Amino acid sequence: MIRRIVGLSHVADIETIADDQAREAAQRKALAIGKQLVLNHRGLQSGADFISLIHMATTFKGVSL
Repeated sequence: MIRRIVGLSHVADIETIADDQAREAAQRKALAIGKQLVLNHRGLQSGADFISLIHMATTFKGVSL
């Protein structure tokens, strides 16, 4: 996820968002989720854990889905 935002292999799902603010918000959310996956991958045991990680990553600092 992080590589798709920061690297050269950008993903069309995010890059084609026309509104600059919405695109930036999507990029920030993807980076936050990617960071939490890197830091917490060993603790993920179920789909519910994954959903919880996504929720925690995207609601931190007032960023919500």
